[in-house]
Amino acid sequence: MCVIIRSTMKKHLPLILRIVVAIILIQTLRFKFTAHPDSVYIFTKTGLEPNGRIIIGVLELIAVF
Repeated sequence: MCVIIRSTMKKHLPLILRIVVAIILIQTLRFKFTAHPDSVYIFTKTGLEPNGRIIIGVLELIAVF
């Protein structure tokens, strides 16, 4: 029984982790593309506002798929 559970986890765990990461990235995209003040503040402090915010948002959108 334990072998079956292990093989099932080994098979499905990478897919589950990918889905979790995709959900997190999709949720953050809303803030980047709508110019949420927190997102603008972060990118302004790093010197990447506004082009960096948009480019990183597009790259994250591509990474989700």
